[in-house]
This record gives sequence, C-alpha cells and structure tokens, in this order.
Amino acid sequence: MTVRRLSNLHEVSDYALYNLVKKYSLQELFGYTYQQKKFNEAINECKIRKKGIFKRANEDAFLDYLISKDTEREIERTLSLVFASKEEIERILPEVTKLLPDVVDFSQFQVYKVSGDSMINAGIKDGNHVLVDSKAQVNEDDIVVAMYMGRIFIKRYKEIDGSIYLFSENPKFSPFKVYNLDNLKIIGVVKFQITAITN
Repeated sequence: MTVRRLSNLHEVSDYALYNLVKKYSLQELFGYTYQQKKFNEAINECKIRKKGIFKRANEDAFLDYLISKDTEREIERTLSLVFASKEEIERILPEVTKLLPDVVDFSQFQVYKVSGDSMINAGIKDGNHVLVDSKAQVNEDDIVVAMYMGRIFIKRYKEIDGSIYLFSENPKFSPFKVYNLDNLKIIGVVKFQITAITN
C-alpha cells in the first residue's frame, strides 16, 4: 500500500511520512502548489509525532533542490572593509565613498560579487558587486544576503502570514519559504550596487 492510498496519515510509518513531506516540499520549491492541502495535513501529522520528521524532510528536499539547480555559489564575498580608511575605500570603491558614514571602523560593510541572473529584475546582474551592511535592520522587501542550509543567497526578504520567504527578481526562479529558522542567517542588507571595482 502506498502513502497516497491511505486515508489517515497517522497510519503511515515515520519513513513514509518523511518521504511524503519531502516530495511535497520539493514540489513547493519548484513552484507547484496544487497539493497544498495535503502538504498541510502532512505537516500537521509531523507536529503531532514530534520526531523532527518535517525538519529533516524539508532540509533534504531543499538540498535536492539545490543539486537539481545550479550548484555554483549565487554570491560570494570578495572584500571586507574591516578598519579600512576612507582613503582606501576611495581607491577601491569610488562610487560609494561619499555614501558611507564618517566612522573609523567600516567592518560592518562587506562587498559581494553576484553570480547568475536571479536578481536581474532588480538591476543586479551577473558579475556585479554589491555593498552589504551587516548591522542594518532587515525590513520587508529589503534585498539581503542570507545563508540558508549552508548556502549563500542574494534575495528579496518578505514576511507572509508570519512566515519568511526569500524571493528572486527573475520569474524563472521560484520563491522559497524558510521553514527552519535555525538554518537561516541574514548576513546583511544590500545597500548599494557597485558596477566596478578598481584595484
């Protein structure tokens, strides 16, 4: 008997429930939500069992999703401005020097290089650099650099019905819901785009 033929989810084994949740999680990541009611029922059953089934299934689905997509980093740090002077920043980042606060310690600012076109509709193109503020307050619709499940993303941050979602600015990439907040770290808020870096 398969999981789909069972009328009561409480009758299925933990392993079968894990596989069912993983399947629904993958479908959601790829943008298919036609089985949302069944997915919610499976989530509720996981909550009743209190065995961490949902967390493990969701994490494994997300890893499978990453493997099926692009395995390259979407964004990577290229420069940290720890204790840099304004003169040094003027040399390497002339576009943003006047926008930085007049402080000695610029360690909260980091420069990341973007790979891919997931944020192209926000004007952030493959190969562009962005300046990220690690101490900025994250607000709705901010573009953030986030680490989730050990992978670093640049995405638009949204909260919908009490849940956190990370959105791309390209319709070919589906948004994804963050189920496991313990695995999410907001590295910083994107403040400026840098079209060129000089050495």
